Amino acid sequence: MIYNRNNFSIGSLCDGEKRYYLHGVHFTPEHTEVTNGHYLARVTTPFSGKALKEALNDLPKVEHYEPKNNGREEFTFPAKECAEVERVIPKGGYSSVLNNAWITENTTEEEAEFVTYDLSATKPIKARKIEGQWVNSDTIMPKNKPEMTLGFNPEYMLNICKVFKKMKLKTIRLDLYGAKNAMRMIGRTEEGQDVTVLLMPMETDLKVPEENKQGE
Repeated sequence: MIYNRNNFSIGSLCDGEKRYYLHGVHFTPEHTEVTNGHYLARVTTPFSGKALKEALNDLPKVEHYEPKNNGREEFTFPAKECAEVERVIPKGGYSSVLNNAWITENTTEEEAEFVTYDLSATKPIKARKIEGQWVNSDTIMPKNKPEMTLGFNPEYMLNICKVFKKMKLKTIRLDLYGAKNAMRMIGRTEEGQDVTVLLMPMETDLKVPEENKQGE
């Protein structure tokens, strides 16, 4: 299987304080995901179906690091090593298929190995898989059609959340008033001050992923 930088970058969201097996990124043939019990983030793989077969064929023939493609294998890889894989993935200037990392045939039941290649050197990274049963995240994925769809600028939301964190807000309430109206975010500081932010929506043509439409 082939994964790109985005599949590894979500490792920074890992925060399994009590459940050690959540200190990693869960890899499947369709996506990678992380959770800490309070939020879950999922990123689909960059290639699937015919595109995956073509990408695997386009990978350079690197001795001892052939890609492994055995269908349904799933495992959890430590977040620390995920950050290292993300760091060594080539950034531009190469064939697009080289701007990824792939699972090698050296992967076993106990260990997983990813490798990148920049036309001059291979950079394999191997780590022991994290044991433990991963949560069945499909059971909590929304199955019904959303009652309201809104689009927002992620950079603005990030900046707002950074300020909320600095103010040490414990919880935030979101009030939605329709696709064309501002979303209201309300919180309260430890000192009892109310904090209100209005975030204007943006037009979006994003569709609900097919896997989340089950049950409609």
